[in-house]
Amino acid sequence: MATETVVFKKKSRRNFRRKNLDDEIEDEAKVEEPVIEQKTEEKAEQKPKKSSKPAPKTLLSFDHGDEDSDEVFKVKKSKESRRLSKQRVKAKKTKENEPGEKISSSATGQEAVNDEKLESLREELSNLGDDDGEGTESGGEKVVQSDGIIFKPLRANPIKDSSFQIPDAAAIHAARKRREMARQLGSEFLPVDNTDRYSGRFETTDKSRLIREDDNDHSDDEDSDTPLGFGTRKSNHPGMQRRLEVEQALAKEDDEDEKSEEEDDALRRFEEEQIRKGVSIPQAQQEEDTTYQMYVTQQYLYGNNDIDPNYTQYNEHAVPGLGYPSYPPTSLNTVTMDMVWEKMNNRIVSLQEVNRGRRLEKEKMSSQMESCDASITALETQMKDAEGRYGFFQEMRGYVKDLIECLNEKVPLIQGLESRMHSLLKQGADRLIERRQKDVQDQAENFAAAQTGKSVQAKPEFDEFGRDKSAYMEQAKQRRAVEREARRNRRKKEREAAMLKEDDSKQHHEGFSSDDEEGSGDVSRFKNESEKILDEARKIFEDVLEDFANIKTIIARFQQWKYGFPDTYKQAFVHLCLPKLILPFVRIELLDWNPLVKGCKDFEEMQWFENVMFYGFKDNSYDPDDEDMNFIPRLAEKALVPKLTGLLEHIWDPLSLRQTVFAVNLVKRLVLDYPTVSAEKKHTQELFNTVVTRIKKCMNDDIFVPLYPKSLLEKKSLGAETFVERQFWSCLKLLGNIFLWHGLISSPKLQELAVDGVLNRYLLLALQHAAGKHYENVVKCQAIVTVLPRDWFEGSRRTTLDCLGSFSRYLESLANSLKLKAEGSTPQEKKKARAAIKKVILMMVQIKALDMAENFKMAP
Repeated sequence: MATETVVFKKKSRRNFRRKNLDDEIEDEAKVEEPVIEQKTEEKAEQKPKKSSKPAPKTLLSFDHGDEDSDEVFKVKKSKESRRLSKQRVKAKKTKENEPGEKISSSATGQEAVNDEKLESLREELSNLGDDDGEGTESGGEKVVQSDGIIFKPLRANPIKDSSFQIPDAAAIHAARKRREMARQLGSEFLPVDNTDRYSGRFETTDKSRLIREDDNDHSDDEDSDTPLGFGTRKSNHPGMQRRLEVEQALAKEDDEDEKSEEEDDALRRFEEEQIRKGVSIPQAQQEEDTTYQMYVTQQYLYGNNDIDPNYTQYNEHAVPGLGYPSYPPTSLNTVTMDMVWEKMNNRIVSLQEVNRGRRLEKEKMSSQMESCDASITALETQMKDAEGRYGFFQEMRGYVKDLIECLNEKVPLIQGLESRMHSLLKQGADRLIERRQKDVQDQAENFAAAQTGKSVQAKPEFDEFGRDKSAYMEQAKQRRAVEREARRNRRKKEREAAMLKEDDSKQHHEGFSSDDEEGSGDVSRFKNESEKILDEARKIFEDVLEDFANIKTIIARFQQWKYGFPDTYKQAFVHLCLPKLILPFVRIELLDWNPLVKGCKDFEEMQWFENVMFYGFKDNSYDPDDEDMNFIPRLAEKALVPKLTGLLEHIWDPLSLRQTVFAVNLVKRLVLDYPTVSAEKKHTQELFNTVVTRIKKCMNDDIFVPLYPKSLLEKKSLGAETFVERQFWSCLKLLGNIFLWHGLISSPKLQELAVDGVLNRYLLLALQHAAGKHYENVVKCQAIVTVLPRDWFEGSRRTTLDCLGSFSRYLESLANSLKLKAEGSTPQEKKKARAAIKKVILMMVQIKALDMAENFKMAP
C-alpha cells in the first residue's frame, strides 16, 4: 500500500522535505502484488455488467474528461433551468439504483463466487496487521489497523541503500482498476491519494469524478505544522459533513423547484388557452363580417336604405368583442320591378360614365403614344445628324489643330524672309537718300568756300594702313560730282524726249527731279537677292500635305462648315479666326510687293485675293448681314496695312513725287474701299503716324535752302544761283507732296507740317532774300498758291488763314514793289509790271486775303 501512496499521490506545490521510501518499496511490492492481481480479476468479471455506452475519449491519466470539471452550483436559477435540473437529478438517481440491481441480480446467479471472493479479500486485508490493530513489518515499520483500514506511516529515516523503482504503466493501470472496483463494491480501502471525493448526488455516472482537485488537495495547505492524513473512514471524512449539507440544500431546492414547476405549468396552460382564443376570434369575426356584408349588399341592391334596427352593429344582442350581431335580419323590404329597373338604369348610366372616361383616357394614351413614336423618329433622325455632326466636328477639330501646328512651324520662316526682303529694300532706299544728302553737302561746301574766298582743304587723316583718308574723300567727292552731272544730263534728255512725244508745254524747274536713279550694279545685286528670297518662300510649304499647303483647300474646309452647320460656324466666330489662318499665305505672296515703284503688281490681282474673293457666296448670291463679307477687308487690315506701314517708314522718300503719289493713291483706295481701314483701327493709326514721322524727318534732314549774298549769286560761273534755285524748287516740291495727303491727314496736322514747317520756315525766307527778282518771285508765289488745298478757302470769309498771314503780307509787299518799279519806266515795263500786279492780287483773292486786295490801288 505504501507503493500506491507514492505513485498516485498528487505532487505538492510547496517545497518541503520528503521522506525517502526507497528501502520499503521492494517489501511492499511483494505484499501488494496478490491484492492487485485479485482485484484486477474481480474488476474484469464485473466489467461486462456496466452499460454498453462507449466511454468518452479523454486525455486525463485517470480516464476522466474535462467536461464536468467546470460545473458550479447556482442557488438562484430560472424556472426552466430548475425544471431541467430536476429531470437530470431524477435521471441520475435512476442510474444510481441500476448498479445495485445489477449486483443483486448478479448475486443471485453468482452468489457463491462473489462470497468466496469477498471472503478471500477480507482475509488478505486482515493478515496485513496484528490482532489488536498494530503490527510491524519485516523492516521494522509499524502498521496500524483501525476499523478495517490500514495505516502505514512514512519512514522517518529512509534507508539510503534501498533502491526506489518508478512503477510502470501496467502497475499504475492495475492500481487504478483495483481502486475503481473497490469503490463500486463499497468496500473499505485505503485511498491512493489524499484527495477528498464527494458521494451521493455526484455519484450518478459509471465513473467517479474528481471535483476540485486543487481545492481538496490537503498537501497544499500553508500550515506546515498540520500532520498529513493518509486515510479515514467515509463517515468520519472531513468533507462528508459538507457533502451532507450540500445534499440537504439541494433537496430543499428540489422541493422549491417542484412548486415553481407547478406554477409554471399553470401559467403555461393559461397562456396556451389565451393563444387559442386569439387565433379563433378573427375567424369568428370574419364570418360575422361576411354575414353583415351580404345583408348590406342585399339591402343596397333592392333599394332599401332603412336597415333592420335589430341587425345593427351596436345592439344589446351583439357578441362582446365583435362588431356585428350573430343572427341574420328578421325581415326584408319588398322589392318591385320598378325598383330593379331604376337601379339597373342608374347602374348603366354610371357604367357609361366610366366607359366614357376610359375611352377619353384611351384616346389620350393613343395620342401620347403617337407623339412618343414621332419623338422616337425625330430623335433617331437627330441621333444620325448628331453622329454626323460629331464626326465632322471631330475631323474639323483635328484638321484645325494640325493646321495651327503647321503654321506655328512655318510662320517664323515667313517672318525671316520678310525681314530679309525688307532689309534689302531699305538698303536701296537708304543708299539713294545718302547719295542725295552728300551731293547737297558737297555743293554747299564748295559755295561756302567760294563765298569766303578760301579753298576747302581737309586736314590730313591716315587710316591704320597709313593711307591718307582726306585724299580718298576728295576723290570720292569728285566722283560723286561727275556722277551727279551725268544723271542730270540723262534726266534732261528724257524730259525733252517726253515733252516732244506728249506735246507737253509744262515748265520744268531744277529741283523737281528726285534723283532716284540707281546704278546697274545695285540693280543686279538687288534682283539676285530678291530671287533667292522668293525661291526660299516657294519651298516653305513643299513638305506639307495638299490640305494644308494653299489657301484654296483651307477655305474649302471652312466653307463646308459654313454651309453645313451655319449655327456653330457663327458661334465659333470663324469669321474672326479664318483671316488669321490665311494670313501667312498672304504674307508670302506680298514678300516682293512694293507699291512705291512703277510696275508693281496690284494686290487685287494676286492669287490670294482671287481665292478669298468669293468666299461666302453661294449660288451667285450673298447675305448682306454675313460677317464673311468683311473677309478681304480683314485681310487687308492685317496684311496690307502693316506691310505698307513698313514701306512708308523705311523705303518711302517724301521728296519723290512718284512714290508719294503711289502711296497716297494706295492709302486712299484702302480707306475708301475697305471699311476695316479706318481711323479707329490700330493698324491705321500706326500707318498715319508713320507718314507724319517720315515727313518730319525729311524736313529736318533733306531740305536746305542757302542764303548767299548777291555778289556770289551774280557770278554765273560758280553756279551758286542755280544751286539756290534747285534747293528752292526741291523744297517747294516737298510742300506739294505734303499737301497730297490732304484728306487723309487732318488739316491742323497738315498745316503744321506744310505751312509752318516748309512754307514759312524755308520758302518765304528765300523769297524775301531774293527781293530784287520780282517777276521770278511772282512765279514762285503762283506755284505755292497752286499747291495749297482749295477747301481751306471755301466759305464767305474775307481774311486768309492765320498760318498764311505771313505769306499774304509778302504778296502785298510784292505788289507794292512792282507798283514802284513800274513808275517812271517805259510803257513796256509798265505793262509787264501791271500784269504781274494783277497776278499778285489774284493770288490774294485765292487765299481769301480780300481786304488786302481791295485796299490795293493800282496806278493808272
